Amino acid sequence: MESLHKFNIVVFCYLFLSVFHSGQSGAQGNKIRLFSGQVINTDNQPVKGVKVFFEGFNNIEDETDRNGNFELPMPASFAVSEQTAVYVGNKKIERGGYVYNAVANTLVIRLKEELPEGGVQLIEFFDERSLPLPAQVAVFIKGRKFRTNEKGCIEFNSPPYFKADELNSEPISVEGYEVSSTYYTATNRRFFVYLKGVKPSTAAKQEITQPQPNTGSKPEEKLLPSTEKTVSEIIRQDFNNVLNELEMEKQFLNERSIKIRDEIEKIASQLGNHQLSDEAKQELRKYLNRLEKRLIENDLAYESAQEKIKQVIERMRLEVIYKDSINAAAVQKIETIAAEREAAVKEKEAIEALYRARLLIIALVALGLAGAAVASYSVSQKLKKQKEEIIGQRNSIEEKNKKLEKAYLEIQSQKTEIERQNHQITTSIRYAESIQNAILPLASTFKEAFKDYFVYYQPKDIVSGDFYWCYSDGNKTLIAVVDCTGHGVPGAFMSLIGYNLLNEQVKQHGFSKPSQILDGLDKNLRIVLRQEQKVNNDSMDVGICLIEGHDVCFAGAKRALLIYRAQTDTLEEIRGDRKPIGGFKKYLNRHYQDHHITVNPGDSLYLFTDGITDQPNPSLDKFGYQKLKQVISAYGHMSMECQKEGLEKALHEHKKGVPLRDDITVLAVRIG
Repeated sequence: MESLHKFNIVVFCYLFLSVFHSGQSGAQGNKIRLFSGQVINTDNQPVKGVKVFFEGFNNIEDETDRNGNFELPMPASFAVSEQTAVYVGNKKIERGGYVYNAVANTLVIRLKEELPEGGVQLIEFFDERSLPLPAQVAVFIKGRKFRTNEKGCIEFNSPPYFKADELNSEPISVEGYEVSSTYYTATNRRFFVYLKGVKPSTAAKQEITQPQPNTGSKPEEKLLPSTEKTVSEIIRQDFNNVLNELEMEKQFLNERSIKIRDEIEKIASQLGNHQLSDEAKQELRKYLNRLEKRLIENDLAYESAQEKIKQVIERMRLEVIYKDSINAAAVQKIETIAAEREAAVKEKEAIEALYRARLLIIALVALGLAGAAVASYSVSQKLKKQKEEIIGQRNSIEEKNKKLEKAYLEIQSQKTEIERQNHQITTSIRYAESIQNAILPLASTFKEAFKDYFVYYQPKDIVSGDFYWCYSDGNKTLIAVVDCTGHGVPGAFMSLIGYNLLNEQVKQHGFSKPSQILDGLDKNLRIVLRQEQKVNNDSMDVGICLIEGHDVCFAGAKRALLIYRAQTDTLEEIRGDRKPIGGFKKYLNRHYQDHHITVNPGDSLYLFTDGITDQPNPSLDKFGYQKLKQVISAYGHMSMECQKEGLEKALHEHKKGVPLRDDITVLAVRIG
């Protein structure tokens, strides 16, 4: 919101100066020339919150927004040359460090990576419930004070930089919390800090120093970690927090779209002013084009909001890694305690043996020196002192053994509790998987309807946001592949909604046209999710075919159909509409189109979700649409089982161990 507000101020100032100077004498030469651009890092990620200005014009500056964009209204006489330098923060960027487009007056500034080897780019903090910390929590690192941002993190885009070894050797201090453990991932330079609950003294101090306003309403309840909460309640609470965060992000994008549209209307009204010069109108049109581009980018920003779900899933994965590391540490500590106990027992036995030997020596000396009273007294005193020392050592060893035994039992208890929680979480998700698998078609349904077929169904997590579907009466068959918003637990909820709506639509209208089925799905999903009353843009991508003999009718919502022609050994592509099921209101009152195709015996049909084409490899190159078509063309003449094996092999060789990015579903049938 702050970057949008600054952008509105810049636009208003520019319009005011353009209109004012166009009405004055052009000979004054006091016009404005707008330079816009973006600041990115070596990974092509935007750099936000840094000031940008040209050398010699430090009074004309702008701060990059969340997308790394900035705009500088410079004098019309200013021009970028080979000697022109740009400052990003306090760093001077020479001409070789940025790319300048003279036609559009745009600059792309790429900041060089300055993190040292083993440096930390981002520190993330999680409490006992694996939830991120709130904003503005004080954190002390090597004597310096920082505060968490709105995501509960500390991000280092400029010095000082810290190495992971430094953070481990000199622990981080978090106000109101105790550090439980840390974890560092070198690939993305993230340092994870897991915390224990708020200290009682700190919590009491916060209640005293931060009085609540007397509004007469009930004070907000604080979510404190409770041992009485079940695992399912914690999972439900985490899921609600994710949904609330996503809704706030969507509302923000919606409000920003409204403000941009208002600015577009203001500029359009200025263009109707006949007193403006042609040059001023041309500048206004440039601004209008930039605003329209920003409006489109704002609509596309919805996809970035989905990344928040991926981040939470990634945090859950890291939590599992963290718990596994705790188990490993617990086993190691147990082994260490056992070794120490064994050493203590041996030391005790050695001391007792020494004690017995000394007693024997004392007895012999006492018998030999019975006649020497003075000497005997001196020796007895010395032996008494040695005996007291030995008894003290034995008592110390026994006390140490008790402490070791207590620590051993505590670690065993923690290990047992962690294993129990992991088992409960896995059991719950596995049960949800069995429920989701129950809605998928049986193999017998496909075998009765088609000559041959295969299904490649691979969820990213245990449960999936994809599902495939089949409905047949012997003469007519409907098949579909559906990709719901998200994956994992959120995607699984959406898949159940989509499955029920699809069955309800077919029961009401029978074997109707695929376009009519998609129109009905779109209408009913908007009703179920209340998208007319709430800011909710969840959607589904669907590809559906009606097969009757050798006649095929296809309709797609952001999905395509591939057809392998057996006689000519060629591959055809039928693209669906770009409108999803549900989602943004701009797609209202748009209808889907039917595509009629005639197929021959031996031809094959392929429906698929975008999970397979979007799968990256270690170099972040996607599997891609063309690669999928090449694999189908190469194996299309073989049996469906061989095609499935060839597809799995090609995908395995591409990703080279990289985890799945999204759920994958490919459904292929051969016409008899």
